[in-house]
Amino acid sequence: MIRLRVFFALSLAVGGVLIGAWTFAGGGVLKPLENQLIEERAKLLSTLSTEVENAEFPRVWTRRFSQNSDVKLHLKKKLPMVSRTAKRRVKIEESNKEVLVMKGRHMPMAIKMDLKKGPRWLVATFPVDLNSTRRRIGLGLSLIAIFASLAAWGLSRWTIRPLETAGEAMNRIASGDLKHRLSVDIGPSGKAFNQMAERLESMVHGQKQFIAAISHELRTPLTRIGLQLTLLEEETATSRIHSMRQDLQELDDLVASLLASAKIEQGATPIQIEKHLFADICDNAFRKLNWGERQLTQDFAPDQTLLCDETLTISAIRNLGSNFIRYTPDGSCATIEVNVIDNVTIIRFWDNGPGAPPELISTIFDPFVRAEDSRSKVTGGLGLGLMLIRQVAEAHNGSAKALNRENGGLEIQMRFSTDSSLKDRA
Repeated sequence: MIRLRVFFALSLAVGGVLIGAWTFAGGGVLKPLENQLIEERAKLLSTLSTEVENAEFPRVWTRRFSQNSDVKLHLKKKLPMVSRTAKRRVKIEESNKEVLVMKGRHMPMAIKMDLKKGPRWLVATFPVDLNSTRRRIGLGLSLIAIFASLAAWGLSRWTIRPLETAGEAMNRIASGDLKHRLSVDIGPSGKAFNQMAERLESMVHGQKQFIAAISHELRTPLTRIGLQLTLLEEETATSRIHSMRQDLQELDDLVASLLASAKIEQGATPIQIEKHLFADICDNAFRKLNWGERQLTQDFAPDQTLLCDETLTISAIRNLGSNFIRYTPDGSCATIEVNVIDNVTIIRFWDNGPGAPPELISTIFDPFVRAEDSRSKVTGGLGLGLMLIRQVAEAHNGSAKALNRENGGLEIQMRFSTDSSLKDRA
């Protein structure tokens, strides 16, 4: 269908050019020359008619003239159906005569004379066919149109082939062959298609990872709860109930993280941008965390404010602390500070722990990314914490960044826009 459209478009373009060429050649060039030649022939015929009228024997004169020149003259008593055969009339001012230009291959001309035997028509046929040039041009343009149509068809096939190749690749992707890529170079669109295919494969692979990971995460605490219930029948209930509550809290935190991530990603979370004291946000975020023997330094002014959504920001700051607790040993130190530069609030959180492997820095905010493959509580579960940090920053028209510090330790940066237009955005 697209190929036919391109073919018709090219054919119409070529047809328009040929029609324009025919109009210019026929009307703009040949027509004036034809009119000039007809007028010269008409004047010649008028002069010859005068000679015939003055000749003693008109028929003999016309016969001899025809034999000695390329112009053929004939004397006729009448012209049949003059009104139909006459193409045009040319008025000769010098002789006050009218010449009829008749239809025919050589465009014959006739002029009326008054001879001694009565009125006669002198008919002249000229050797040069005025219509032959027009016919040749028409034939040439017709041949050009035929070859141009063939070229347009071939060009349409050549032009549409990359799209057909891309269409075939799309069908293979749609049928489930997610590893298929375009091997033919079709320019930027081919690169964009391959990038899309890679992204789609990554998303599908991520979904499969998610299903496997969430199944494992849910099965582990459920198994522990089942074991605790079994042991309740044999031991005192107090310690077992406490352990079960921890497992249930782990499940609740996991489901809450998943729901929060999904809502932010889908834009389903209403965002209320207001000014808040950053100290209050940190207090609410760090209140329930078990720091152990770790220390946290808060490096910002007591009246430091932040233009943000309180609930989302508390969740992000809590995940910063949780990430620090999971990946650093007891005795580690961390610092959180706030700076405002060019209408951008930068929240920096760094520690003196082991940092992150260099190969994970660029993907550390993606889901399921962890320093270890284990999914236990100690190593951070599904790896959703830093992903939520990035999502919260982007919800505030900002960004998140991770880097390993020169002196050791991991630094996480969150950038929030301080533009007042964010206020009360939903």
